[in-house]
Amino acid sequence: MDFPHLTTEQRQILDHLPDPVVIYDSAGVIQYVNNAFEKRFGWQRDEVVNTTADFVPRGLRSGLTGVHIILSRRDNYITPDTQRETKTGEIVDVQINTSFLLDDQKNHMGSVIIMRDITERKRVERSEQEHRTFIEALMDVTSALTSTLSYQEVLDRILMNVGRVVPHDLALVDVVDSYGVALVVGCKDYTGEQLEDRVTGLTVHVKHLDYLHQMAQTGEYIIVSDFDQKNPPSELAAVTGLRSYIGAPIFNENELIGFVSLQARPNNFFKPSEGIKLQIFAKQAAIAMMNAKRYEQARELAALNERQRLARELHDAVSQTLFSANVTAETILLDEDIPAGMATPLTRLSQLTRGALAEMRTLLLELRPESVVNADLTELLQHLLHTIAGRKNLNVQLVNEFSGRLPPDVHMACYRIAQETMNNIAKHARATQIKVELAGDSQRVLLSIHDDGVGFDLERDFGGHFGLQNIQERAHEIGAEVAIKSELGGGTLVELFWEAV
Repeated sequence: MDFPHLTTEQRQILDHLPDPVVIYDSAGVIQYVNNAFEKRFGWQRDEVVNTTADFVPRGLRSGLTGVHIILSRRDNYITPDTQRETKTGEIVDVQINTSFLLDDQKNHMGSVIIMRDITERKRVERSEQEHRTFIEALMDVTSALTSTLSYQEVLDRILMNVGRVVPHDLALVDVVDSYGVALVVGCKDYTGEQLEDRVTGLTVHVKHLDYLHQMAQTGEYIIVSDFDQKNPPSELAAVTGLRSYIGAPIFNENELIGFVSLQARPNNFFKPSEGIKLQIFAKQAAIAMMNAKRYEQARELAALNERQRLARELHDAVSQTLFSANVTAETILLDEDIPAGMATPLTRLSQLTRGALAEMRTLLLELRPESVVNADLTELLQHLLHTIAGRKNLNVQLVNEFSGRLPPDVHMACYRIAQETMNNIAKHARATQIKVELAGDSQRVLLSIHDDGVGFDLERDFGGHFGLQNIQERAHEIGAEVAIKSELGGGTLVELFWEAV
């Protein structure tokens, strides 16, 4: 059945309609398009007439949009809001009104499809929806100010809500310390590649990354369209493999306290309008973060006060009692008239009380962390040796050739490594002797701890010794070298060497 030709009058009516019109025959072949179609979609009549084009964007084809589905219906109807694509690739939001053409015998001849352009209406609707979502996200972060004071929960709320504001593949929250070092403390990963494990804990000096430094200086958001074009390359991009970046600084009054950073896989992904939203969001996040931080500081102060109170009581009561017991035992040993059988038990009692007193002093140091930093390193090692000697009845020796004062982090690492090593000896070594050597000055230090215990097979057993792994991690944190040597039946040697850069 031939499709009837439009009359001149019919064409004039259709060409004067403001909405694009396409007429299909019953086989889905285009028979006519009007002037409004040519103007809005960019095709001339002879480019589309006698084709089966449906102008549906790739990925949107469904039972509601396909022309053949529309043509197969036997009633006039309006589609739900959908989209069509112009010749240049522009996506147009449309509402489609379909009317059917029937011949004199009521046979279906084709369909007239009117595509009303609702792009502006949809833009306004999307804008309103985005605005509502943005306000809801801000309100949720604001509610965190009163509903929780957990620092980690506040970070999680920030990361969750920023996803409602700006689309992205990865979200990060950095905190900046007083030295200008940014540390990744929160992450929300939508890539499915477990990037959270790779980026959490990353540190970088703000001055070493130009985009962080610029935000710190200007207080404004920044967009990096393509990390691949950055020189020098970004460490963050190298870890994540994501090309686009948008970030906003988090300020408390005039103090930089962190950054909210988002990344996406494609380049040129983020828009300036999203930067404005992110910056507003960061200002709200600052209040929530500072409130949570102050709460954590208050809790830490309360815990510190309690530790100091406990330390005073232990010092005034238990330490004095142990000291008196040790003095008494040593005084009795000096008496020439004591029975011969009492000398050995009294010697052991003296060793036990001396060890318990050393252990109590170590405990008092732990209760007052600043005391560990301020104490002489040689004295700390002596306390540790007396403690293990009292516990295990070991012969201990400290050889000291050290002078000067180490940086606090190196000082603390040396103490912790010695403490971990001696704990391992007490638990596993079955040693009878320990020798500790300390040498160096404020610019370099060598700490050596050797025991004559049973030793272990480094190749087979090292992976199961979490204490030894802790030693290596602590050494790595201060840029020191650590060597662990051991053999079955031959004891163990732990050597730490640090030198100022």
